[in-house]
Amino acid sequence: MVCGTWVLALRFYNKITGIRAIDKAIAWLGSKANRMVERQDKRVVETQIPKKSGLRINEKLVAADRPIIEYRSKREELNRG
Repeated sequence: MVCGTWVLALRFYNKITGIRAIDKAIAWLGSKANRMVERQDKRVVETQIPKKSGLRINEKLVAADRPIIEYRSKREELNRG
């Protein structure tokens, strides 16, 4: 478990108008908005208490959740020895 170390890369691409200068200004504004949202999300994540996570917690997972299942399986395997 790594605490206090993370990297987040945010990019904002668009071709809304097709006019390069206007699209560039929109991208600049979008980047500023992304940074503001990221800071809000960071405060929420840092202050919340994680819920119990595991393979057998009676959770209804769907096919799109396969990476979660694989992660939990590997984590359980590592915890066993």
